[in-house]
Amino acid sequence: MFIGWVIKITTNLTNLREKIDEVDKNIIELILKRMDLVHKVGLNKLRTNARVYVPEREAFIFKKLATFSNLSANEVQSFYTEIISFCRKLEDTLSVAIIQDSISLLGLKKIFGEYVKPIIFQNLNTFFTDTQNISYILSPLSEEIILALQNCDWFIINTTEVNHNRLYLLSKYPNEINSPGDITYILTKSKINTSSYQIKENLFFSSIDSLDLEKLDDEEIKILGFVPSL
Repeated sequence: MFIGWVIKITTNLTNLREKIDEVDKNIIELILKRMDLVHKVGLNKLRTNARVYVPEREAFIFKKLATFSNLSANEVQSFYTEIISFCRKLEDTLSVAIIQDSISLLGLKKIFGEYVKPIIFQNLNTFFTDTQNISYILSPLSEEIILALQNCDWFIINTTEVNHNRLYLLSKYPNEINSPGDITYILTKSKINTSSYQIKENLFFSSIDSLDLEKLDDEEIKILGFVPSL
């Protein structure tokens, strides 16, 4: 009786594993098809000098895939980022400047996945002294970063959080599609909401829902960029 029960469990386990193996085979085949399509997209981008990394497109993918399941867009993002990262390397391996610490490195992998090239800097002051080969910077908020956003052609295009530390991804290429629910980062001369962070006298860094921007008609603002929501 006991032996028969063990044999039945083992048989069921073997059958389930065979089904998993078949699903894994199908997944690999589909990923290879996706890679082929991404390669064609990359050739098109090369001709048109389009962005390789498009945060608003990735957010759209995560949200769309979530509708096909009981998973949230954030849960989809947690594993699908690596698939996108693996496919993106067919277009280019992005170089991103970060500070030399574990939080920045973890944040880098969280946004871009495994296939990204970190360029390590010792401190924030050296970020903007040699930006010839840098298109992206991942950094915590600081006065140096704010001044770069205020005075140079850099934009906030994404954010992530590691161990309760918020990191901001800066790029020379702003996101092109601003959808309802996206977060817009702005500089103002006064505090406008609970997120407002004072940089110095008469200068506040704030985040606001893109739909609420129209309510700030009387406020002098500088838009630093917007981040697609999930």
